[in-house]
Amino acid sequence: MLIARQKNNQWYWLGGGLAMAIIPLWAELPGWLLPFVIAIYLWRLIYPQHLARQGKWIKLLVVTVSVMLLSVSIGSIFSLQGFVGLLVLASSLKLIELETRRDYLLMVFLGCLISACQLLFYNSVLSFGYTLCSLLILHTALLQMFINSESAQSVKQRLLASILKVTIIFLQALPIAIILFIVMPRIGSIWTVPINSNVAKTGVTDSLTAGDIGQLNQDFSVAMRITFSSSAQPSVSQMYWRGMSLAAFDGKTWRRVPEAAPLSDKLRNKLQKVTERTAGPLYRYQIMQEATGRPWLYSLSTPIVRNREIVQGQDYSLSRHSPLQRRFQYEVTSAADFIDNTPLGHEQYLRYTQLPGAGNPQTRAFAQQLKQRLGSTQNIIDFLTEQYQHGFSYTLSPGKLSTENPIDDFLFNTKRGYCEHFASSSAFLLRAAGVPARIATGYQGGQWSTDHQYLLVTQAQAHAWVEFWDEQSGWVRWDPTAVVAPERISRGTSEFLLLDGRAQDIAALFRKNSWVRNWQLQWDGLNYQWHRWVLGYNSQLQFQFVKKLLGAVDSWRIGLLILLVLGLVIAPLMIKSSRKSGTRQTDPVIKLCHKLDKKMAKLQLHREPQETLSRFLSRAAIEQPSLAVALRSIAADLEKLLYYPTSSSSAEIATVAANIKKLKYR
Repeated sequence: MLIARQKNNQWYWLGGGLAMAIIPLWAELPGWLLPFVIAIYLWRLIYPQHLARQGKWIKLLVVTVSVMLLSVSIGSIFSLQGFVGLLVLASSLKLIELETRRDYLLMVFLGCLISACQLLFYNSVLSFGYTLCSLLILHTALLQMFINSESAQSVKQRLLASILKVTIIFLQALPIAIILFIVMPRIGSIWTVPINSNVAKTGVTDSLTAGDIGQLNQDFSVAMRITFSSSAQPSVSQMYWRGMSLAAFDGKTWRRVPEAAPLSDKLRNKLQKVTERTAGPLYRYQIMQEATGRPWLYSLSTPIVRNREIVQGQDYSLSRHSPLQRRFQYEVTSAADFIDNTPLGHEQYLRYTQLPGAGNPQTRAFAQQLKQRLGSTQNIIDFLTEQYQHGFSYTLSPGKLSTENPIDDFLFNTKRGYCEHFASSSAFLLRAAGVPARIATGYQGGQWSTDHQYLLVTQAQAHAWVEFWDEQSGWVRWDPTAVVAPERISRGTSEFLLLDGRAQDIAALFRKNSWVRNWQLQWDGLNYQWHRWVLGYNSQLQFQFVKKLLGAVDSWRIGLLILLVLGLVIAPLMIKSSRKSGTRQTDPVIKLCHKLDKKMAKLQLHREPQETLSRFLSRAAIEQPSLAVALRSIAADLEKLLYYPTSSSSAEIATVAANIKKLKYR
């Protein structure tokens, strides 16, 4: 029985490896599962024979109840969490039947598989390092199984030897893994597992109600990272990462209206020509967007993309056919000076001037007055801009507005609000004045990495602004927040709140520390490079990298590179093996054993495979009584030379060699 033979340190290493593999999955699995695994492990460790003696019906009952409980806890066993939970549960139940060496090896294999499962949920460089450490521990447990516990080495020495051997094996495999990662074809989505929708997170939805974006001001989780591929870059205050437009308003909430058709080919071709010939700013950049569980994407104004997975709507918004269930990278080109003044159709005009049948009468009357007195749309915008500069304030705690007439209450009473308050009231007022308007949502600004290589945009940068229609300029962006609180746009939400002293929680105090903020940016930079060059290593990036590395993408070049790396790894192993073999062949005692085998073969006495030397000589002495005395003497001398080499001398070796030479029938 394995339990009776193995030392506790093997159990400790196995238990430690399993614990490291399961703990990161705590948040994704039912809360009772980890304590259940620990209880089974401790029970088997303390009472090794008790669980093994339980009847098959009791074991079947435990398995059935635990699987049913897992299914009820997760909701659906046919899900990513369900299959991972079933794997963890199976490994814990296997502890009940852990008796033979084969069972122990199976447990190590299950531990390695569970450890790799955490990368389905967490794929940062820290998660990868953690997984690697757990695999090292599990492989150390594997080596502990094959170490002779009766060796003269101490437990500490055997442990250090195991860790050293596992480390060497990992380092030897590392170059091979790297080169195969570089040159092996990218299979694509067959290797990716979509995460559940509840795992994805987004700060921007397809509707907007006063207070929605304000709740995100302290959420500093990553929304996306942007890398500009040219020196042309807009200032941070001009970085409006537009996601979608909200055109339908019910008096309280603005909602997205799906476009009836994508961007027309005529406008697409026109935009393509402008981006190729424009003399104005042209921005080329790559966006790495986090999983959101939503289909829409983000970009600067008037984007153009060449990715077949991306659909561009009539309002120039970008989206995918399916929601983002994993990180997604795409390249965009934006022409800042592009103007699309295609006249609005009757249906579009009605859509962008639609208002509820009743509500906010004071704002409606005020809008009609402005229309009659000022006339043009630009005059109305200028007047509102001047009004916002006096008497209005930007705050994350504006208080509750009137439920019946919230826009009237905001514009004429409280005059305090967040970006959605200003955007919603401005769009309503413009529509009431007969000006087509809509709300655009997305993110504004960002923070450059420490090396200024990419822009980090967090959920705290979520923002809303207004777009109004002008016959000469088409859709024009107007951000009332930039009028009321220009520091919010130029410095960003987090900087503005820290400087304004309104964020006083513990996280804000840490962010005030320049060293902590710098460390956070450096750590994010490391993760960004990991996501970009490792997790985002697609077929296009692979082709470019291999071409740059080898000069051309040819099968013989790739094959030669693989052989070169394999040769560099295998050559030291072959040299070490040949040295050991040479050492064995030049050992004088080993030579004596070979010489004895040859001599006995001449006497028609052959050693059987796996037959020890002493047993062979004892059998030969029985078969040939005339050689018994000489064979027993040779056997005793060889055992002394083999097992007590420190006390042997060249004279003794010469004596044994002479006795072997004298062997012959009498």
